[in-house]
Amino acid sequence: MKRDTNYIKPKSTEERLAEYNQAFSDIRNPDFEYNYERVIYQNEAYRTGDQRFYTEYLQHTYPQHLDEETKKFTRYSSQIDAMNREAAMHFVEENKILLFQSDIYILDEDAILSAFTAPSHYVDHFDMYESWGNLINCFVLPEILFLEEREVFLINTIIQ
Repeated sequence: MKRDTNYIKPKSTEERLAEYNQAFSDIRNPDFEYNYERVIYQNEAYRTGDQRFYTEYLQHTYPQHLDEETKKFTRYSSQIDAMNREAAMHFVEENKILLFQSDIYILDEDAILSAFTAPSHYVDHFDMYESWGNLINCFVLPEILFLEEREVFLINTIIQ
């Protein structure tokens, strides 16, 4: 699902859920990995360090994933670093990052970015513009992301 150009960043998790519910109204029972509600609750848990709502959501919706997701939270939550532009650019250069994937919409400052060191031939053939407007799992080249006006980049420092 893609965002239109008149998008205004939600002020709360509830507003974001309402927006995504509207955008994804035609999709029923998405799988675990691409369930936008799960991704939103997970984003909030990682950003705030409070996994209470994410845990409640998993218990109700995906109880079979609760143990695995709790372990994942413990492992990854301390690896998310809020970086300014200079630090993020240094991280990219130092680690030879070729691609970022966001959990929620790429232009939201509270999107958590996973860094990839993909082979250059993969990146050369990857159609970022196809995923640019996606609400979840957006891909972007670092140099394009750094053109955006944003003060903070939330980067998962575990490189994929």
